[in-house]
Amino acid sequence: MSVDIRVVKRMVREIYPTIRTLRWDLHRHPETAYEEVRTARVVSGRLKDLAIPHRTKVGRTGIVALIRGKHPGKCIALRADMDALALEEKNRIPYRSLDPGRMHACGHDGHTANLVGVAYILSHLKEHIKGSVKLIFQPAEEGGAGAAAMLKDGAFRDPRPDVIYGLHCDTNFPVGSIAMSPGPTAAAADTFNVTIRGRGTHAAYPHRGIDPIVIAAEVIQTLQTIASRRTRPLDPVVVTIGTIQAGSAWNIIPDEVKMTGTFRTYDRKLRRVVPRQIRQIVQGVARAMGGSGEVECTFGYPPVINDRSPCEFLEKLGVELLGRKNVHPKSPEMGGEDFAFFLEETPGAMFRLGMGKGGVSGHSATFNFNDRALPTGMLVMSLLAIRWLEEH
Repeated sequence: MSVDIRVVKRMVREIYPTIRTLRWDLHRHPETAYEEVRTARVVSGRLKDLAIPHRTKVGRTGIVALIRGKHPGKCIALRADMDALALEEKNRIPYRSLDPGRMHACGHDGHTANLVGVAYILSHLKEHIKGSVKLIFQPAEEGGAGAAAMLKDGAFRDPRPDVIYGLHCDTNFPVGSIAMSPGPTAAAADTFNVTIRGRGTHAAYPHRGIDPIVIAAEVIQTLQTIASRRTRPLDPVVVTIGTIQAGSAWNIIPDEVKMTGTFRTYDRKLRRVVPRQIRQIVQGVARAMGGSGEVECTFGYPPVINDRSPCEFLEKLGVELLGRKNVHPKSPEMGGEDFAFFLEETPGAMFRLGMGKGGVSGHSATFNFNDRALPTGMLVMSLLAIRWLEEH
């Protein structure tokens, strides 16, 4: 028999102060990619207190825990990322970051605390669990591909999950709500480096050289035609130059310009086409203007493509728990998320936890996870695990 929702709600209310205090502690001590040593130690300590078996140092600093239910069944995985950002916090709060130049500006402190709360609830309800729940505390989401590192280290072994869900905070939705949609939700996050070579000369005599800065300006403009003229309008693509480095003095035309950028796509075929288009533009424009260009592309995170069945199951559960008005569709975004690596291995979905509409977005020096969202996150994730295993 399934657990009574009222029981889970009562447990959420009881542990909320403890989980909020944990979130504040994690916020005070932010650790960036693959440096989550203290964070992992704190999480491991809470899991030990709950007598939940777990492995540490999975993917260097990650943790994989397993809660086995009373009855045999399938396996569901729940993921939280743990890393912070290299950013100086500007919040004036009692629990602000104690580490200059680092802060939890994307809510991973809340994600981690939330999953510890879920661990508490599920560990006390094992008799209602059919199968097992794998808890994945992941390092290095912010550019370090921690999900891939954990998979390489066996995070999906013994047992292999049949489905995986991840949660991420979102200031586009009200507190007390969740959001998800099947299909693309986050884009592939790939990068490129460009070197444009000309011939340096005195700035007063540009005709004696080949100005790579002028070439670079033309390249930057032309790269935008990848989205506007080279790609089907219904296929999202973004090409952005993020850095430009050139020159050493105001009166010298340099020999070369170096630029870095990112391209974002959802479609796997288009993801392979865009690098070729970037090379054609860089090399073609540079050659036409008397210089030369080189491009190096690196594939990063794949796109996050939510599977339909897990999304529909969560939506139905969300309506039951929160009401129809608190379950929203989630439009695709061009940001990247390494949860994609997990979805390449097993079906699943990433959903959003409302932080309050109009709040400061992530990666801001004044972002702060809204603690009032923790009860919703713990309630939904706990019952999601129990119900999914029960019905599959």
